Amino acid sequence: MKTTIYLIRHGTTDWNEAGRYQGSSDIPLNQKGLEESKKTGESLSKIPFNAIYSSPLIRARKTAEEIARHHSLPIVFVEELKERSYGLMEGLSFKEIEHHPHFKKNTGKNWYLLGSPDGESFKDASRRVDRAFSNIVYKHPRESIAIVAHGGVIKSVGFNIGYFNLKNISKVLIPNAHPIIIEYSHIEKGYTVVDFSFTIK
Repeated sequence: MKTTIYLIRHGTTDWNEAGRYQGSSDIPLNQKGLEESKKTGESLSKIPFNAIYSSPLIRARKTAEEIARHHSLPIVFVEELKERSYGLMEGLSFKEIEHHPHFKKNTGKNWYLLGSPDGESFKDASRRVDRAFSNIVYKHPRESIAIVAHGGVIKSVGFNIGYFNLKNISKVLIPNAHPIIIEYSHIEKGYTVVDFSFTIK
């Protein structure tokens, strides 16, 4: 008895291409992202999904709509699947963050794990994601589901299931609009990674 999960990061945005941290900022897909999402929807059109879940942020919402277009299913929006909040660092590139007073103050610490004073730490965001992800998966034994979210959310899932560790997670890059496939065994109570594509930046 298992659940098959298709995890999809939203399509590309202008901030993605500029290397800017988006976080909870509601940035739309650009033309490339719209085209990616359409292709992803088509590539998943034959998967017998039983449910489609999404972050409510517009970049995820639009990507989910392209997937739902091929299925007679509503999209269930889940607040806890929003991207991690980077607070005052949102909109900045990593080079700009390096010169930010908060970053300089914490030299020697991993900024990605620590986060901004008015945002979420990686572990806080991962706990939030774990609650939402687990609740979704437990509802769908013997079913296939799609979850459209964000790079940080998917990294949190990877960390929570033991696929990533904290050492290099800040360098992991999740590809836009590319399905990641994970299975959960309700009998063994564990996850199996079928296909988890990523690169190291």
